Amino acid sequence: RLQEFTTPYGSRSRSKLDVLVGLPRLPMAGLEVFTRQPKRVDELLGNIIDTASRHYDFTILDTGPDLNQPWHWAALRKADLVLVLVTPTEHSIRSLRNVMEPLTKELGRERFELVINRWDEGYGVRQADIVEVVGLKKFGTIPEGGIACGRSINTHRPLVLESPPDDVGEAIIALAGNFYPPLLEISGRRGKRSAGGKLFGRLTRLFVE
Repeated sequence: RLQEFTTPYGSRSRSKLDVLVGLPRLPMAGLEVFTRQPKRVDELLGNIIDTASRHYDFTILDTGPDLNQPWHWAALRKADLVLVLVTPTEHSIRSLRNVMEPLTKELGRERFELVINRWDEGYGVRQADIVEVVGLKKFGTIPEGGIACGRSINTHRPLVLESPPDDVGEAIIALAGNFYPPLLEISGRRGKRSAGGKLFGRLTRLFVE
């Protein structure tokens, strides 16, 4: 019954990207029906992930940062790889270091890797220092996007579909290319950036036909 609750990008029969929306409001995660039975939450989300894994090549979960919610722990326990985002600010770096202590104690360190988000040398910190303080292997870096990122959120137009993509869009495509290398070919990262003239259509067709 999983597909009854997913939203396809394109027709149901030809979609290459289906989305299962989570809880519609953040406070709902704290409802007693969830918090008083964390093992049931583990079982429910585990079954959803296992079912999705049998029907899709990749299953991606976008979770919040609150470790007090059983939903988040359930997702982390099932994940093969957890990409942890950090921005190059002291508060973000220290907070992540502190939160990694209970995470790695419970789940081990090997499944976590670091993505440095909104990176710019002007913040006055080195990437190597961030990696050392947090204690995780670096998976990738996404540069500071400024107004373009806010505009992308407000207009619902992903930066990766800009033609050609800017630095942020290219960085996101590069990250995704670690899981699905054809994305790198489509975006022209192995060729000339000018290949982005038809990038919007080619990336869209990759997920929607």
